[in-house]
Amino acid sequence: GCEATRRIRAAGGPQPWIAALTANALPADRLRATAAGMNDFIAKPIRLADLAGAIARARAGLHGRPGVAELAALLLPQAQSVPSVFTATV
Repeated sequence: GCEATRRIRAAGGPQPWIAALTANALPADRLRATAAGMNDFIAKPIRLADLAGAIARARAGLHGRPGVAELAALLLPQAQSVPSVFTATV
């Protein structure tokens, strides 16, 4: 996860919202994920409230960001339309 995130961030262009989902829940793990460029951190076992909060933060963080809809279309080419998580108004 951290190495992939560093490479994605270094590549430039439209940037996805990246959240760590990990069983490593120590403060040092959170710092490592943040230092790699991740936008959020969710520790396992996952709670519905934590997941809902992460999705809300991603929606708020991506809202209005240039290239997000295009990035979603590249990642989800089989979709008929861009999922509402990428286009919903916050």
